Amino acid sequence: MNKKFIWLSAFFISALLVFVLAYFIYIKSPLDIDEDKLFRVKKGETGYEIINNLVECGIVKNKFFFKIMVKLKGEDKRIIPGFYLARKNESPESFWKRLLKGEVEKYKLTVPEGYNVYQIAELVENSKLGKKSQFLKLVKDRDFIYSLGLDVPSLEGYLFPSTYYFMLDAKEEDVIKEMFNKMMQVLYKDIGIPEKTSKKKIHEILTIASMVEKEARDKREMPLISAVFHNRKRLGMKLQCDPTVIYGLNNFDGNLTKKHLSSKHAYNTYVHYGLPPTPIANPSKEAIVAAYKPAEVDYLYFVSKNDGTHIFSKTLKEHNKAVTKYQKKIKKEES
Repeated sequence: MNKKFIWLSAFFISALLVFVLAYFIYIKSPLDIDEDKLFRVKKGETGYEIINNLVECGIVKNKFFFKIMVKLKGEDKRIIPGFYLARKNESPESFWKRLLKGEVEKYKLTVPEGYNVYQIAELVENSKLGKKSQFLKLVKDRDFIYSLGLDVPSLEGYLFPSTYYFMLDAKEEDVIKEMFNKMMQVLYKDIGIPEKTSKKKIHEILTIASMVEKEARDKREMPLISAVFHNRKRLGMKLQCDPTVIYGLNNFDGNLTKKHLSSKHAYNTYVHYGLPPTPIANPSKEAIVAAYKPAEVDYLYFVSKNDGTHIFSKTLKEHNKAVTKYQKKIKKEES
């Protein structure tokens, strides 16, 4: 009797050791997949439902061992909905830990400062976040714009340039809303513009900021460039901003001509007084601050020194001298 008991005990202990060893080998070995696979966890799914889905899509082959692992690692914890990447060289244990941590796969979208909606639409499509055509349709859709609490022709200027991360099932609408909400945060919280400020005033600030963004290569000059536009606007002078002219042109080739400056499109600030109908780009925080709080100077003109900085002048006479010194000299050297 004792020998039989000892033999059975040894058998069960051996079997248990083999089982435990097989279990640990399984959870530490690579997943049984030939290539990386995306797996989606839907909102409200339980651990049991997730395991069944993993088995159905072929990511998990040994359901028994996987269920034991989940029990030990935390089956009752809710998994954040989203797409997860099951990597062919990672273990079931590692994959489940990433699910518990909510390491969902996301698309990265980096929007440079000063990009306009057409350039952003290209980025969105290249990042596989949506179609360029649908993005552009939405940023000009009056009903969609109204839903954001605005009454403007376009969302140009209202999409804050930054780096964003979006779920793989994000739509163009989600991208726009995220960028818009970030702009509202920058305006009212980061910069501290009072929330009671009229929508018209905000539109003016963003429009001037976009012009400053496109004119300034050195951010230290932004408050000075902003002051020039504010001063000219206050005195009833045309703003004469080259980037606004360029924004309104189709197929601009990089060479701004006199013909362009005399064209009568709505964004030509050499022809029309006041600000253009919308911003011409999506400005940085620094440009917005400069538009909101311009430098306290009397400058009415500025001209490029062709080194990324400008010469600022109070009178046309001073300005003409600067143009002769920096622009006409360059043209002579080029001819």
